[in-house]
Amino acid sequence: MSLNSLPDFRRTNSFIETIEQAESATTIQNELLRFVSNLGADYLACSILPEPGLLRFDLLNGILLNTLPPAFVEQYYGGGLVHRDLKTRLLRRLHPPFLWSELRQSYVLDSATEHILELAGDSGLHDGLEIAVPTLDTWVLSFTVAGDKLEIFPDDRIRLAHLASITTSRLLYLRRRRELADVVKLTGRELEALRLASKGKTLDRIAPCMKITRHGADYLMRRVREKLDVKTVNEAISKGFQLGFLR
Repeated sequence: MSLNSLPDFRRTNSFIETIEQAESATTIQNELLRFVSNLGADYLACSILPEPGLLRFDLLNGILLNTLPPAFVEQYYGGGLVHRDLKTRLLRRLHPPFLWSELRQSYVLDSATEHILELAGDSGLHDGLEIAVPTLDTWVLSFTVAGDKLEIFPDDRIRLAHLASITTSRLLYLRRRRELADVVKLTGRELEALRLASKGKTLDRIAPCMKITRHGADYLMRRVREKLDVKTVNEAISKGFQLGFLR
């Protein structure tokens, strides 16, 4: 079934808003699966295309979203097959979206790619659509939709490429936010003070809420500003939302 015939897809703005406001990869994953399941797809993956020579840990760390069978993922990334895959080379060249089934029609497949497609088929991934998504910082991301039998019309590729761009942008944002949050460590008391401040409470109101003196509340907020590398409470609140400390 084409996405063009889906009533839900007419609510494009609502879908985009959901993705752009998603607080986790799981939310994004569930929203996308709801759409691609109508195309015969059961699996999704999004990852940063690896540079040659990356080790297993670095390869797996580049995966932003994944519902592919674990055994296939371990073989593909853990075994370094991703480096030898023709699909990887095509995506790195920003090839237009293509189906796995189209590879044999356009290319003479090497043994490594044949082996990869066989492994995928053994895992229930008999066909897939690959979309290359370039970023401004020279990365290229792969966006994969896969399943037993896909029914993807030409117009669907355009729409899915658009969804892939929106999705990867949000996934990269969430990843960066997570990395920054791992560096910035707020104590429970500092986080509580920041949350109270985000609700519009001044130091005079924060102090009794936390059962501390005004001086203590001021000290906590100074510590928060220092750790977040900002000068004002409003900036601290804004950055708190950016890093996921506040919701």
